[in-house]
Amino acid sequence: MDLDYDDIMTLFALKEKELDRLIDTAAIPHYRISGRIMFNSSEIKTWSVKNNVPANGMVLSLDLPGGPVSLSSLIERGGATGDVRGKNAADALANGIKLVNRPSEIGENLIMDSYGLAKGIGKDRIVSGILLPHYRRPLLTEKENEKICFLYFADELPVDKTLAAPAHSLVLIFSAKPQRHIDMLIRLRYICGLKDFSALAASMAPVGRLLEPVIREESLWRKK
Repeated sequence: MDLDYDDIMTLFALKEKELDRLIDTAAIPHYRISGRIMFNSSEIKTWSVKNNVPANGMVLSLDLPGGPVSLSSLIERGGATGDVRGKNAADALANGIKLVNRPSEIGENLIMDSYGLAKGIGKDRIVSGILLPHYRRPLLTEKENEKICFLYFADELPVDKTLAAPAHSLVLIFSAKPQRHIDMLIRLRYICGLKDFSALAASMAPVGRLLEPVIREESLWRKK
């Protein structure tokens, strides 16, 4: 158990009454140890993504399972691909897959299936116009091949039967383990919610510019 009561209030900007209610109704995973209420960070990250409870920048200071990897290094490794065309999300993703720097063992069909477009993408997976992967459908690869790739759409995709909100970009996560996928996803939710980051993605910024707010936030929260 590596997070305490105060950590959870800080991480999710919860008031004491709000957190007490979550604990009393067993709506958040927790443990009582020697009179203290404690939390497991891996379980909390999964709970956050599953229930669409946004975390603040403190999430950037939490260690990844299997070793620390910064979000900025993963995005730098994956890169950003612009001017991806398509009349809808499925069409744009299919075209973008052909351009993206993905691990060689992960095929196009696997990526299409992992996004779950057939069932539609709700607002919980669209953060400031950026489409995020499903938390239950990781794209697994070797650790040395882990990366996060951004696809910029040539034209903003409108709301339709697939999308619950407009989208200008899409993210692909390639991770070594399912828990690392979730850990990267919860960090991305925070970063994509930043106004300057979202604006850079909407303007199809090169990866060097896209990394600027990520590096800033990682540096800020590591010092706290």
